Amino acid sequence: MGDDIGVGGSNIFLTNGELDPWRAAGIQNVPRGSDGSIIVRTMEGAAHHLDLRAANTLDPPSVVEVRMEQRAAIRRWIKEWAEIH
Repeated sequence: MGDDIGVGGSNIFLTNGELDPWRAAGIQNVPRGSDGSIIVRTMEGAAHHLDLRAANTLDPPSVVEVRMEQRAAIRRWIKEWAEIH
């Protein structure tokens, strides 16, 4: 999908680890045409999908913050869905 994800996608939370060598090929900014429900974050001091692993006391603060933001976004998307169904 590349940059076209903003036109056809919604309710997506994309993360990139600052230390991830694949980051350069990932989406770094909110895509054009997004309805505002696509969130893009880069986690400082983190590697590939560290935010998806179990919490650890050694996690960088950026990962802890992203996890909290992910939970809040998912709760918001569920609430929005429930309101229209």
